[in-house]
Amino acid sequence: MLREDYLVKLIRRAAGAIARALQLTAKGDQLEEADQEIGEALRLLIKLPRNTAAQLDSGTLVKMMDD
Repeated sequence: MLREDYLVKLIRRAAGAIARALQLTAKGDQLEEADQEIGEALRLLIKLPRNTAAQLDSGTLVKMMDD
């Protein structure tokens, strides 16, 4: 149960970040802010900078989010 709650929390964080980024990109002139929003969400979810996360395979990222 606790594990499910944590996963739901992570999913909600990611969905919120994506929604905020989409709102920013819909305005057209806030692409940099949208990019920063996604970068911050990645940092919170996997505790790594985006450029480091981009170098890892998806299996490793999933394990890191699970921890």
